[in-house]
Amino acid sequence: MQKVHTSVLNRACSSGFFKMMPNRGLSTSVTYEMKDLILDPEQKGKPLWHLHHLEESQMPTTATTTKEELMTYLRNMIEMRRTELEADRLYKAKMIRGFCHLYDGQESIPEGMEAALTFDDALITAYRDHCQALKRGDTPYAVIAEMV
Repeated sequence: MQKVHTSVLNRACSSGFFKMMPNRGLSTSVTYEMKDLILDPEQKGKPLWHLHHLEESQMPTTATTTKEELMTYLRNMIEMRRTELEADRLYKAKMIRGFCHLYDGQESIPEGMEAALTFDDALITAYRDHCQALKRGDTPYAVIAEMV
């Protein structure tokens, strides 16, 4: 599985996928204005989100990250995708019985949630929890083993 991770990452790096990060000289982090991340021209100037029982003045307007952090997110999401694709293959081979609600295509949800949560925060899920288990420390082997 490591070979797949490396080849996907190499392709992403060589294709210019990460060239969107501005070169800041010696700085290792970059700060984005959230309003600048909206690419759809029809959404420019509109509110970023609609709030419910929250004060707008308490909402963040910037996000600071590093290339290492973004690469870690990407590696984690690739691992999640590969685990889900393997679960799909096993399900179609009738090695996983019953229902198998897959997470492929939704890897950014647990990645983003876990970036904001701590392990002290409670997490409740009913299904599609394979990637959440990976983010909470399970291995792909353990996740697949639980299903078969």
